[in-house]
Amino acid sequence: SIGLEHTRILGDTVELIALEKGGIIKEGRPVLVGNNVPFETLKHCAEEKKASQIYQCEDLLGAEEEQVMIEGNETFEDYDAENSRIAKAGLILLQFHLAERMADTGTTPKFFLPETIEEGVKIRPPCRFE
Repeated sequence: SIGLEHTRILGDTVELIALEKGGIIKEGRPVLVGNNVPFETLKHCAEEKKASQIYQCEDLLGAEEEQVMIEGNETFEDYDAENSRIAKAGLILLQFHLAERMADTGTTPKFFLPETIEEGVKIRPPCRFE
């Protein structure tokens, strides 16, 4: 996910921040992005760096309900919900990748049950409550 809290270091628009964060994209590896990103910017980065594929969470998890927080009269994007969704999608993508690699060696992969993934992404380390 990308938010404007990174402007002091990475750029003053979400597109500039996305370009900086896109610097970690690796050739031949998949890219997973959340909904609150400039998708076309990251898609272009992924294509330039020859990533194997770019996914959005809904590609792996299906459509989602809008995640917002309401405080007083203000509405905010719920980045915690988005980050949890990205983590779930990332675990599913990792399982696909591991299954492919293990199939090449004749080993049977072990998969996490959806309930296990759901339980795991609910855990919050105390240091993340800034």
